[in-house]
Amino acid sequence: MFCARPAGSELTRLPASLTTIDGPPSSHGRVRDNGPGPATDGVVGHGLAGMRERVAMAGGTLWTGPGSLGGFVVHEELPVADAW
Repeated sequence: MFCARPAGSELTRLPASLTTIDGPPSSHGRVRDNGPGPATDGVVGHGLAGMRERVAMAGGTLWTGPGSLGGFVVHEELPVADAW
């Protein structure tokens, strides 16, 4: 998977990986890139806040921040409804 993000007036393609682990009682999804990490210019958008609100409405949690090896990580955990 590739994500494109604005870098000034040009777009930069960054490879990203997506890992999902499904099983009771929750589903986990993680997206990690190898970019420069979170912005430090103080500009805040609405994308991550909107994601956090939607995940919370479904009873889940969302963690976002710098990755341990650089880049940026988005991790969600959502409850899985009982299918029986």
